[in-house]
Amino acid sequence: MKHLIHIGFAKTGSSYVQAWLSGHPDIAYTPGGIAGLRDIYALQEGAAWDRTERRVRATSHEELTSPVPVPVAGLEDSDSPAIVSPCDAQDAACALLYALFPNAHILIVTRGFRGKLLSAYSQEIRSGGMLGFPAFLDRHRRITCWWDYDHVIGRYEQAFGRDRVLVLPYELLRDNSAAFISRIAGVLEVTPGSVLRRQVNASLSGASLVWYPYLTRYVRRLPLVRGYYRRLVSRDGLAGLAVALQRFRSLPPPRAEDVPDSLLQTLGQAAECLRDRTEYSDYLADYGLSAKETLRRVPG
Repeated sequence: MKHLIHIGFAKTGSSYVQAWLSGHPDIAYTPGGIAGLRDIYALQEGAAWDRTERRVRATSHEELTSPVPVPVAGLEDSDSPAIVSPCDAQDAACALLYALFPNAHILIVTRGFRGKLLSAYSQEIRSGGMLGFPAFLDRHRRITCWWDYDHVIGRYEQAFGRDRVLVLPYELLRDNSAAFISRIAGVLEVTPGSVLRRQVNASLSGASLVWYPYLTRYVRRLPLVRGYYRRLVSRDGLAGLAVALQRFRSLPPPRAEDVPDSLLQTLGQAAECLRDRTEYSDYLADYGLSAKETLRRVPG
């Protein structure tokens, strides 16, 4: 039986992939579970009662590419406790997954940096963020280490073998969802099954991105309605109001093109391993890459 481990990255269509896994008759997948199981009790129950034939078990969690850094053991008494670096945390996650499931197939989905940043901004605004897009970008200049495609892909290919690591661009899912799903199904040796034609967990509209930060700054002073407001914004429940405000006073919405070239080029230095992959040939510019050959970094 095959085991697919989908490890992200964030903002790369993970909700879509998980919806496909959930709906496929040959794949055992439970949201938030591992290897298709809810927990250890599900393992016992399945062994006793479940006679369903499944050809594949799946685990999916995009934060496996961005595990939370923790203080290093034994250094808690120092004035500034040492924190595990992003690369070390990612390496530890990879090593643990390999120790548990050495024969698994790995799915890594990437996204071009401009689109990824705009989508990440949308998620922050849904969660009650109030920063404007330029300030959000300034803050993300300091955490680009989480998006080191070269490092993560290199580590998983070293551990599991390149033939067991499938790397796909989110842009292929955006442009041709059937081709995207067919690539995954081919590795798992299952039929593509039903391919969703709609976007899952779509980003906020331009009007919502413009006006929600203003509304959030106002509502935060009204404690009696803050909780209700947060729930509304999390599901884009004030989209109509945002559109009305935008008609009353039109403000320029954040765009992927607003990401500075300097930031894109910095991020692109961590995506060199994507340059020669067939699936990425039409999307190099999204990753700050050009057709011109450059010195390839060694993952590390």
